[in-house]
Order: sequence, then structure tokens, then C-alpha cells
Amino acid sequence: MVKRNLAGFTLVELLVVVVIIGMLVALLLPAVIGARASARRAQCTNNQKELAQAILQYEMAKQHFPGYTNRITYGVGPDDYRAASWATVVFPYMGREDLWHMWRDATAAEFSDPDFKADDVRVEQLVCPSDTPDEDTALSYVGNVGLEDATPFPNPDPDYSQCPPDWSANGIFHDHLREECQQPPRRAIVSLTSIKDGTQNTLLLSENIQAFSWNARDWYTAWPPQDHSSGYSPERFAGMVWNTQLAAVPTNARINENKDAISKATDITYARPSSNHTGGVVVSFCDGHQMFLREDIEYLTYCLLMSPNGAQCRYAGNTDLVDDDFRTTPLDDGMYK
Repeated sequence: MVKRNLAGFTLVELLVVVVIIGMLVALLLPAVIGARASARRAQCTNNQKELAQAILQYEMAKQHFPGYTNRITYGVGPDDYRAASWATVVFPYMGREDLWHMWRDATAAEFSDPDFKADDVRVEQLVCPSDTPDEDTALSYVGNVGLEDATPFPNPDPDYSQCPPDWSANGIFHDHLREECQQPPRRAIVSLTSIKDGTQNTLLLSENIQAFSWNARDWYTAWPPQDHSSGYSPERFAGMVWNTQLAAVPTNARINENKDAISKATDITYARPSSNHTGGVVVSFCDGHQMFLREDIEYLTYCLLMSPNGAQCRYAGNTDLVDDDFRTTPLDDGMYK
């Protein structure tokens, strides 16, 4: 019987095959990474679409938008209420009635229990898939809270009876926790009819990788009441703001700037749009539509998109403290699309 010599690959042939495979991987990898990034951005856009629709349903039911912080009443006494974020109060409109009832119906004793189950629920609709937060109550999306509340709270203000000066023309989400304000202006209430500059041109939501938590109790742990005297409010934790002084805007206040510098928006300048997407952020407008907002738009354009009624914007009660360029520049689609 004649034995056959079985020829195998030579070393050179193996090296050629390895090189070819390496070249194919190098060519395909960017496409795969790009496809994954596009899929995550599409999911992020879909999350915001659901959130925007839930907020608009809330507005239809209540005839106003939610506050960035809200009052949930659980009893008949004057102190029988708890703080809730804008995300918490729209749970019934986004298919999370279970979580809403846990928050609304819990007794004071249940709510103060360290093992209160609603404190540790991750809601995937509130998290962009491009983000990797490790906390249970993660939040990737923030609301348009307008200009930062103008002056310090009275110190101390343990019963939250004082309202921070704010005006509905400055933004969409305002402080709705303090319902019994003892000084004007009282609660800033915004409805769809209040948006004089057009719902299609007024920002409702954005991403912010420094957003805090949908659980407002986390805010008050990070921001104790005795710090009211420092002149800020927890609006930074679940909101984005704009700055009236356009000539001296902090770098961190611009879209996507220094987005990896800190983990949470404990500094008001980080209460701005930011994302892990390349080149911009996914945003939603008050008419319910979404778009990818470029990070290189002018800061003035961002300010114009934030205000629902630019002609009436004011800071500390004075319209003259808002930059003249803001009042004299008309918003044009070409400025941001």
C-alpha cells in the first residue's frame, strides 16, 4: 500500500491568512462599533420619546407641566407630604403605575424605612444605554428648569415654606414642592399655552451624564436644608439651566463640556446637556419630537431654545438682567438644525 503525503499549510501561507483576517477585522470593527453606537442612540431617542409623551399626558391631565420637584400628599395633615422628582410623578403615564402607587400610598413609617423597596428600583426608560451608572435609581435625562433660581433660600427653611424667585417664562420645570409660599412670586406654573415661542422650538428634555437620580430623596441627602443659604436649589440634580450673562458663560455650562470631570451635578455649571454620544445629545421638544442636538451650536441658541417665552424672561425679578442679545435675536431653525 502506497502512503500519501498529506500536504499542510506552510508557515508563509498561515501568516498570509492571519494578515488577511486581521485586515478584515480592522475594516469591519469600526462599522460594528458604529452600528452599536447608532443602536444605542436610537434606543436613547426612543426612551425620550416615551418620556416626552408621558410628560405631555401629565400636562393634559393636570393642565400644567410637572415641577422638577413636586409634592406627594399621603395624609390630611399639613406635613403629610414628601418630595418627588418630575420623573416620579409621570410614572403613571409611562406604564409604571406600580412604582407610583408605592410612592404615593406609602405611610410615613413605610417611607422612612431604610428598606423601602421603591428606593432601589432601576427604571430602564430613564437610562440611556450609552450610560453605565451603577446606582439603582439611575437617571440619564433632565428637564428644562430654565434660569437657576435667583436668590438664596431663607436659612433655615425646614418646612420649605419659602419659594425661590422664579418665573414661568424662564423654563418648563419649576419648584412645585413649596405650595404654600409666603412671599411672591408664587409657584411658577407652565402649561402648553404658556409657551409663546412655539412648542416645536422649546426644549423639554435632554441627556446629562451628571444627572443625579429619579429619587428626590437622594437629592436631599446630597443637599441638606442648611445649605439653602448658598443660593442654589436641587434643580441641578434633575434639570438643565441656562445663563443670562452670555459674555461670561462658564465653560462647563456648554453642551458636552467637561462631561467626565465629576460624577454628579453637584455644581450648577454641570446642569447642562451632555451625553456619551459623539458630537451632541439627544433632546426632546415640548411638541413631543426628538432630535440630535449638535454640541457646537452657539450658547445663545441654546438659551433661546430653553425659554418658552423669551420676551418675559427675567432674573431676580428684573428683565434688564437678561442679556440684550437674547432679547434681540430671533430663533431660526438654521441655528440648530
